[in-house]
Formats: sequence, structure tokens, C-alpha cells
Amino acid sequence: MKPSSCFGTFELIPERSALLCDGEAVHLGSRAFSLLRILVENAGKVVSGAELTAQIWPDTSVGEANLRVHLAAVRKVLSEGGCPDGCIVTVPGRGYQFAMPVTHRKTENYQKSWVNVPPLLAKLIGRDQVIQEILSDLADRRLISIVGSGGIGKTSVALATAGRAIEIYPDGVFFVDFTSLTVSSPLAFALTSSLRLPASSGIDEMAVFDYLGPRETLIVFDNCEHVIEAAASFAEKVLRECPNVHLLATSREPLRTEGEFVKRLLPLQAPSLGDASLTAVEALAFPAVQLFVERASSGVAGFSLTDEDAPALALLCNKLDGIPLAIELAAARIDLFDIRTLTNQLEDCLELLTRNRRTAQERHRTLRATLDWSYGLLSDGEQLLLARLSVFRSEFDRDAALMVATDHAMTKGRIWESLPNLVAKSLLVMSNQGSTPVFRLLDSTRAYAIEKLGDGPGANSVRRLHAEYIRDKTLSLAPKNGFVVKSHQESHSKMVDELRAAIVWAFSAKGDPELGIEVIASSAYLWFQLSLFEEFKVHADRALEAMSGTPNASRAELRLLLARGPALYETLGAVPELFGTATRALELARQLDDRLGISGALHNLWRYHHGLGEYSQSLDVALQIEEYVGADSQHVWWNPLKALSLLYLGNLKECRSVLSEIEDQVTISDDGIRGAYDYNLAVLVKGTLARVLWLQGFPEDAVRVAEESVAAALETKQSVAICFALSIAGCPINIWNRNLEDAERNLSLLQEHARLSNSLYWKQYVDVFRLGAVAAKGQSTDRQFKAGRQQSHWDYRHWENFSVLGLGFAPVLLVQRAKSDPSWWCAPEVLRLEAVRMHGEGESQARADVCRLLQQSLEIAQRQQALSWELRTATTLLELAQTGDEITQAKRLLKETMSDFAAGFDSYDFRRAEALLEKSPRFAGASL
Repeated sequence: MKPSSCFGTFELIPERSALLCDGEAVHLGSRAFSLLRILVENAGKVVSGAELTAQIWPDTSVGEANLRVHLAAVRKVLSEGGCPDGCIVTVPGRGYQFAMPVTHRKTENYQKSWVNVPPLLAKLIGRDQVIQEILSDLADRRLISIVGSGGIGKTSVALATAGRAIEIYPDGVFFVDFTSLTVSSPLAFALTSSLRLPASSGIDEMAVFDYLGPRETLIVFDNCEHVIEAAASFAEKVLRECPNVHLLATSREPLRTEGEFVKRLLPLQAPSLGDASLTAVEALAFPAVQLFVERASSGVAGFSLTDEDAPALALLCNKLDGIPLAIELAAARIDLFDIRTLTNQLEDCLELLTRNRRTAQERHRTLRATLDWSYGLLSDGEQLLLARLSVFRSEFDRDAALMVATDHAMTKGRIWESLPNLVAKSLLVMSNQGSTPVFRLLDSTRAYAIEKLGDGPGANSVRRLHAEYIRDKTLSLAPKNGFVVKSHQESHSKMVDELRAAIVWAFSAKGDPELGIEVIASSAYLWFQLSLFEEFKVHADRALEAMSGTPNASRAELRLLLARGPALYETLGAVPELFGTATRALELARQLDDRLGISGALHNLWRYHHGLGEYSQSLDVALQIEEYVGADSQHVWWNPLKALSLLYLGNLKECRSVLSEIEDQVTISDDGIRGAYDYNLAVLVKGTLARVLWLQGFPEDAVRVAEESVAAALETKQSVAICFALSIAGCPINIWNRNLEDAERNLSLLQEHARLSNSLYWKQYVDVFRLGAVAAKGQSTDRQFKAGRQQSHWDYRHWENFSVLGLGFAPVLLVQRAKSDPSWWCAPEVLRLEAVRMHGEGESQARADVCRLLQQSLEIAQRQQALSWELRTATTLLELAQTGDEITQAKRLLKETMSDFAAGFDSYDFRRAEALLEKSPRFAGASL
């Protein structure tokens, strides 16, 4: 053991690689420190540059210039500490000499003990900030407890913190591992061993306190939870008897001692779910992903994260709750499974995550061992409550816990007492929603607790109570008078996993199908709010089949049918099955004299007719609904159906009037109220109004209102509402206006939410508008047109919107309708485009037909007061005019049409018309 060397105000301690100035640690790089140490050890002697470089860089060939750089750093530090300028002398041609007097003193035993902090064997990821926070807090707090669930990384953080604290505490940092101790073990003995004091001091706490009393040290108490009472008592004694000692403890629950500061260790952050476009670079910005990749790379040579696997790894890290141990164990299996297979296998995570370092502590070798350790520390009541709470798949509150867990063995009082204990012991996670605490189990803990719950009669009783609670909860959140409010919307997403669990149990061999029917029927509205139509349809069909022949099931059947209608429409469109569902619901509602049910059934019938382009029939149905709901302002909800029917019938003026009445009662920032099976009112009104405005010749206002509709839809976070706003306004209006960047942005948004809603119906709209955007750019080809024309799976509404986006897009049946139905909203544009197509084919007999189609287009547009269609037709008439009289008449018509505009002068169509008027009187060819 080398003595320390003292000179001036400095003390150099070789054993600790430490340099102190007036007792305070001075930072000096490792090579600069080695240089100073060699010179001080040879004080008064000349040491050659070659000798210095040989000792400092034994395996590297460096020049003396490197030596001079570090020498300058040493001289600067010594000068700042008061040493004279000539304390290190350069002897030309010979070397360097330390010229200050040096005294030596023997280093005491305790000064060597700092090395008992075990080094971390692997890189610690994602914990730099919390380590810095703990180091900072230690300056003002004498006891900090790092608390968290098993496998969260408490010991690793404590070791990393202790390693960095060595330079801060002049008398050392000591690590005390309590893992192998029992409740009866004297904790002072473990501390004595870490301090390397004589064994006789182990049972004499005062001897330990006398030893530590004058010293400034940091002591780490690791793994306190299984000796929590003894650890808390001993920590208080150490702090009381040793005023310069600071303690850092790790435990799965706080020590609850006086002056304790709890630092709860959070999981590693992982990417949010649902981003299918997540790249590897983006994913690697998150510590959970970094840890997985780092550990996988060390186990499998050449492993790297690809863009294709990034979303799956994000899901994996979320399923593992960001727990470092679980992530490391998963990464250790990458030699057997690829990332996506590994993610799918995690349903049995306790069995999958079973391999770790052989040298790891027993409780950290597998995820199950970690949970076994925590579970064994619980009381009987806490073990029972944890098992029963495993029936919850997401968050739950105290009332929910009482509902599923209370019986003669687990009284309300025991539950109230055990809940906070499970939180303290890091087996439950608690957060606050307003003034209400809510709880959840981590996925790994839940999987373990479900095993403990078992599958016997007691477990079945708990699962029944859970299903009854979920049924009652969904009923309490159900729409009132057909309306859903925002405060309830926020609860819906948290309920869906509970519904799934309740339904699975209800239709299992030990379940209760009648209760399952009640759960599905009571929750029908909720699946719509979450855009989970396909899944709801499966559940609804199961319930309808199970209730066949069940007495007094009419109301439940009606609720299911009312929700099944929009589920069909939003996923498949106006299929015949929708008509059958709507008429059966209408029959039941009339039998039950349920006025709201009658309105809902008629709404589904409206969907059917509207989806098939039968707008006169849809208007008749909308008027029937109006009769049932009356003129009460709270039923303004149904008026958008009437407005939509009027829009597609080409009755723009009356449609605008209806929308104006509703618009007075809705704002873009409304509180989220919407019908149980329909979109937010602002979305409907703004989206419909945007299209009317464009048709009436207000293209710029239409864009603004369209964006308001999309914004309102995004605020609801309901994918189908977003798809509606984009399809009725956000995409087509920007394509018509040639705002192609905005159109592409909205198309991407539509594609994303069509995918999230898992709806074929909305996905087909993506294809419609994608081809329209290509045509608007002038990049389309005959092959692309034919690809669009061959979409046999499109329904009528898709074809209708497609037909007005490009030349030759309209199929024969739609052209025929445009010729025979002057009340059809898009007839003018379909006829105009057909005329341009015929003209382009150059048929000699087509000239008269072209003129007739254009004249018909113009008359319908004028009758509908669709100024935008009228402008396009007038422009085309001038483009195709051939004789002087035709040109003169076409110019006059175009000027008159343009004079009718009160806005939109900078729009694409208006500027194009202006440019055409300025050209020569003869025109060749045709364009859009």
C-alpha cells in the first residue's frame, strides 16, 4: 500500500488515483495524473522524457509533444492551487524534475475500501439523467432510496452512481449487498465486511459508528426489501450517529424512514405504438430499443435493426413495459427467434424470458425468479389481492378493485390496506386522474399473477365479477339520449381490453353466454367510438347467434343491430346485409315503441340508400327521422343527414340553408358531443359545408372549412371521422383546386387512418383520390386510367367521386345517369368530361353529341347553382369553339359566368379561364 504524497496545499493519493487540494478533489485526466505521480515519486530527480512516455504509454509509440500537452495541464492545476511557477522544472536535454518538497503519510485502511464498488460489466443505457439527478440530490439529502419493480435496474443505477461519486466523497464509497441476509442477520456485520474492519467489530454497531463518525462517505445499501424493517432501523442509526455519512438504498418499496427521499425508477422509454412508418434510426432514439439492440448485438454477431423490424421492436419493448431485465432476456433469445416472432411469442413471456448470465444473482436470472422474489415478500392478503387484480387488463380504480376482489376472505378493509402496500412494493403502478388514483399491473406481473389466480371455482367467480363490473361500467358511460360526451370518450379506449377479457370468459366453457350478450350489447357504442368495427361485428354476430330463441332479448338485439349497421357500412359500405340489419332493427324498435331506436334504425336505412347513390330515397328517410325526433334543438344531430341528401341531390341552396341552421349551434371547438354511431357534429357540418362552398364557387373558403372539418375530426381521435372529413372535403377539394401538396398531405392522413380503422371502405377511397391526384399532376397514363376503371370492388360512392377527378374516369353507367338525372350533384362535371373525351377521340359524328353534352352540363350546373361546374363547362365551350360565332358566344358566356363569382379569383379554374380569354380567338385541342 503506497503512502499519500503531500506538497503545498495538495495531497496525491495513488491508491485512489486522486488529487486533493485543501481536501477537495481536483479533476485531472488519467495520463496527466500518471505524469504527476511519477514526478512526485521521484521528487528532486530528473526523469527523462523517454522514461515518462514509456511508463504513461507503455503500448503506444508517441512523441514528446504528447508529453508536453499533459505537462501543461498539470502545471495549470498546480498553479491554480498556489504552487510556484517553477514547481516542475524542464532540464534541457535531460528531462523534467519535481522541485517542491514532498512529505509522505501512510494511507489508512479505510481509504482503500472505495474499490469495493463492483464495476458494471455492461453498458448502462438510458439512465444518465437519473444518475445525475441522484448525484445532485445527494448534496442536499442524506438518504435516497431508489425504488422500483424487479428487473427495473435499481442496482445498476446505484452502482453507476456510486462509481461516479468516488471523486466526491474523500473518505470512500462503500457497497453493502443485503441479498443473502435474513431478517435475523445483523446488518452491521455486512457493513463491517464492506468497510474491511476487523471481524470483531461486526456485532458491535457502536464500533462501526465510531469508525464512520468523522468520515465523509457514501454507503450503498442494496436490495433492502426482504429485510426492510431492519434496513430502515439501521439506516436511521447510521445517519444519526455518523453526521457526514450519506446513504443510497435500493429496494422494491421505500424504507419509510425519517428524511428519506424516494427516487422511483421508471421504465426505459420506448417508441409509441401504431406508427407503421417508424424507421430504425427513429426507434434507436429510445433507450428501450437501444438496450435491446446493444444486448442482441453482443449475443449474435452482425445483428442490426432494420426499418422493417423497427415497428415490431417498438411493440416488443412496450409489451415488456420498458423493464431492462425483461428486454435483456428477450434480446438473449434473438438467436432462436426473429424480432416479430419474438414479439408474438410474448403471450407466454414468463416461459420465454428464462435465460440470462450464469453469473447473475439468482433472483435476476429469469423474469419468473424476479417475480418469485417479490411475491414471496407479500403477506397472504397481498398475494390474494394481487392474483384477483390480474383479471384487469388495463387501468382500474379502487371501486373496480372492490367489485372484483371482495368476499369473506378479502374484506373491504383488507383491500384498502393492501392496495397501497402493493404500490409501495412496486407490484402495482399508481397514477392520478384528477383526484382519483388509478392502478395497473405491468404485463409481466399480470402474467405471473394470472398463474397464481389459477382456474378453479374461486378464479371463475372473480372473472364473473369482472364481467359484471365491465357491463355496469359500460352502461354508466353509455350515450344519454343518443349522445356521447367528451369526458366519456376518454374512458373508452381504457375499457376495450377489459371488454375483450370479459367476452372471452363469458363464451368460454366455464363462462356465462347470457352475461356475455349483455356485455356486448351494453358496449356496442364504445366499439364505434374506437373505430373497431370489424372486431365489434364478430362479437355482435356471436351474441346475436347466442340469443336466438332467448326470451325477453328484444332490447339487447335492438342495441346490437343499431350498432351492427354502422359497423357494416364503415367496413364494407352499402352491402345488402346492411338493408336486412336496418329493417330488422326498425321492426323491433316499432314493436318496443322505442322512438330513439326507430330513429337509429332509420339512420342505418339512410346509410344504405345513401351508399348506393339513391339520394331521393335517402332524403325520404331523413325526413322520416325528422318526424320522430321533432324540432327540439337537442336533436339537431339528425339534420346533417338531410343536408347530405340535399347536397348529393344537387339542391345546394336548400342544403346550405339547413347547414346554416345547424352551424349556429356547433363550433369547431365543441366539447366532443356526437351521436353514439356517428361522427362529431362539427365534422359532419364542416365537411358537408366545405363541398357545398366549392360547388357554389367559393373554392378558397371551401379549403378553409375543409381543414376545419379535418381538425375537428383529428380532435376526436376517431379514425372513421377523420376518413369522412378527408374524403368528403379534405382530399377532393384540394385536388379540384390543384393544391397538390395539401392533397398529398391529406392523402397520407387518409391512408393512415383507413389502416387504423381496418376498413376496406375507406381504404378504397385512398385508391380513388390517389389516382385523382396523379391526374391533376398531369402524370396519368391510359394504363392508370384503366387500373382505376377496373376496380370492380369499389361501391357506388367510390365510382361517383372518382368520375369527377379525371378525363375518362366515369364508367358508362354513371355517364348514363348524368344524362338522365339533372338533380345529381356531379352530373355537370361527368357530362363535361365525357364531352371532352369524345372530342379527343375525333369521331366525325361526335361533334353534335359533344355540343349537346356541354349544353346539358351547362344547364344542369346553372339549375343547381353549381358555379364551379358552370365555370369549367363555360371554359371548355370556349376551348372547343371552332367558328367565329361559337368563339364569340363562348367568350360572352365565360365572362358572364366569371362575373357571377364573388370570391375565388386566385383559384386554379378562375386563373385558367382568365388566361384563356387573353389568348388568340382560335384554340386547338382540349384540356381540363
